[in-house]
Amino acid sequence: MPVYSAYFHKEQSLDGNGLVLVEDQFSWFAFLLPAVWAIRHQLWVALGIYAAGSVIIQSGLEFVGSSSNLQFISGVAFTFLYASFADEFRHMKLISQGYTEIGPTTGEGLEDGEKMALLILENQQADEMNKNMPETVQANGSEK
Repeated sequence: MPVYSAYFHKEQSLDGNGLVLVEDQFSWFAFLLPAVWAIRHQLWVALGIYAAGSVIIQSGLEFVGSSSNLQFISGVAFTFLYASFADEFRHMKLISQGYTEIGPTTGEGLEDGEKMALLILENQQADEMNKNMPETVQANGSEK
């Protein structure tokens, strides 16, 4: 069952971009096509990190005269590491855009995950409303 991190933006409607779920798992898309993945999610910093890291690793290995096999293995290892952190890049972007993480959620699919996230959000908003309500003074009949 997939696990998602749910994010909510107070200034956007829930039927649009106000609720975003990011699946917490290894991204095969980011591993197989890292630049396309970064462009697809408009993660320009992640794209820069991938491009700079790839260039630095490959040029450094060429400079020291390593074999092409080692260069290939190093490139694959760097791409694997990049794809392992793919979800973190998305988390950082959402937080920088003003989204608030409302917690982890799970479900059989994205739709179930969204339903669970909405329940979590409702509970959090209800708790917040209860905290902001003034305490009522109850008369117990023993006043002097």
